[in-house]
Amino acid sequence: MTTSETAQIERLLTRLLGGLGHGGIRVSDEGTLGLRYDDRFDLCLEVDEDTGTLHVFADLANATVPEQADFLAQLLSANVAETGEARFALDPTSDRVLYCYAHAASDLDEIGLQTILENFLADCLTWQERLREMSASGDEAAGRKPPLTSKFIRA
Repeated sequence: MTTSETAQIERLLTRLLGGLGHGGIRVSDEGTLGLRYDDRFDLCLEVDEDTGTLHVFADLANATVPEQADFLAQLLSANVAETGEARFALDPTSDRVLYCYAHAASDLDEIGLQTILENFLADCLTWQERLREMSASGDEAAGRKPPLTSKFIRA
C-alpha cells in the first residue's frame, strides 16, 4: 500500500468519526489506530502497507478459563461455521481472544468502511456475550447460542 492509500484510510476515518465529535483522528506511523468502544472492548485498525490490507480486530475475552480445552474447541468450530470472513485468534502475549477481519484497503470508500465497522462492531457485541457465556458455563452455554445480529460482509 502506498503512503497515499494510508492517508486515504485516515481521511475516511476522520470523516466517519469526526461526525461523532472525534476530531484529530490520525493513523500512527506504524499504520494503527486504536478506539475504545463504549467501554466494552478495544477496536484496532491496522494498515498493512506491504499487502494493501486493512485489518480490524477487537480484544473480546480472556482465553484462560476453567474449561479451556472446550472453550478453544468452540472457538475453532466457530471459525469454521459461524464467523463468515472474520476469524478468532489468540494473542500469545496476553492469552486474549481476538476477533479479526481483513479487507483490501484499495476497495474502500467511506460507505464501505462504515459498513465494515458497523457490521464488525455488531458482531463483536454478539460474540463478546457468547464468549462470556461459553467461558462461564462451559459446555452448558455452548448449547444456548444466541443468534448473530448481523451477517458479516460477503463480497
